[in-house]
Parts: sequence; structure tokens; C-alpha cells
Amino acid sequence: MFSKDNVHVRLFCGLVGALLLMVFVSPAALSAQAPLPPRPTPTIMVDSESESAMIVLHFQAGADSAAALDWPALWTAVEWQDDQEQWNVVEGWQDGFDAVDAGVGKKSWGVDDAVLGKGPFRWVVYGQQGGARLAVSDEFTLPTSSSGTVVVTVATGDVAPMLLPVSGNSWGVTPWLLVAGLVMVLCGLSISYRKSEC
Repeated sequence: MFSKDNVHVRLFCGLVGALLLMVFVSPAALSAQAPLPPRPTPTIMVDSESESAMIVLHFQAGADSAAALDWPALWTAVEWQDDQEQWNVVEGWQDGFDAVDAGVGKKSWGVDDAVLGKGPFRWVVYGQQGGARLAVSDEFTLPTSSSGTVVVTVATGDVAPMLLPVSGNSWGVTPWLLVAGLVMVLCGLSISYRKSEC
């Protein structure tokens, strides 16, 4: 019923198709599970001289990127996360940096006693007001006491994971290679089916 040549053709086409699928799908699947690099975590300090709680952003730029940034145009915003895990801008906590010193942009906001200990929040840095997002901090909680200060540090190195796809790798050709592998398998099955009918 099946000739020796027919078995060889089916085996060859099936192996080539399976090999293509394994080679090009596995790296994309593995890279999708790769963890993101760690980011600095916020630290809570108690400042006895402060009259109110504060949140402070330190946006650190390396020597090369600090010179390239348009510091006066950069825009910061604090966002809070709702019950549906959506991020929302805090209307009163948006503005440019208060100061820039040696490649570190600094921004601070006073925290009302009514919202002490609330969270999660995060800082976002934009290229300009209404512009593209440059960096996002880790989540943080507001200070728990009226003399507490939460300092959140974000470095320009933290920008990279946000600009890449979730997998951390583009692999834009993978779908086409997957289709090519499937076509090879189907061609092999079609050839073997035609030969079996002869």
C-alpha cells in the first residue's frame, strides 16, 4: 500500500517541518518567560524637620543621556491604581522637575494626612507634557506618618524594558517562519496522500 519512497518523503517533510517549528517557536516562548531586570525599590525615610509627608522622585540619567535630554520639557506625573488594575493620573501631582542636579531630576509633592499609607502609586516620566513615556517607577505606597518621606529612584536604564515588547525580544519574523513550517508539513502530507492513492 505505501511504497518505500512514499515513507521517505513523508518522513523527510515531517522532520523538516517539525524542526522549523522547534527552532523558531521555542526561542520566542522562552524569551516571553524571561524576567524583567530588577528596578530600584522605594525607600521610606522619616524626616523630623519636615512639616508634612512627602513623596520624592529622583530621575537619574547617565552622562550620555543626561546631555541629550531636554530637561525643561520633561514632565512627571503620579498615577494611582484602581480596583480594576487600571492606572489613573493624580490630577494635582503633575509638573516638570523642581530641580536638575548632575543628571538627576528631582520632583516632590506634599502628602495630605487623609491619604497616608494609601497605594499603590507610581511615578511616570514623559519626554514632554502629553508626550511619549520615558520611564515608569515601581509601585509604592504613600508615607504612613505625617513626617515620612517616600523616595523613589528611577534610572534611565529602567527605560529599556518599557520600550521593548513584553517578551524583551522583537522576533518579528517568527509568525512567517511558523507559517512556512506548517506549509512544509501540509505539503509533505499532501504529497504522501497523493502517492498513497496511486
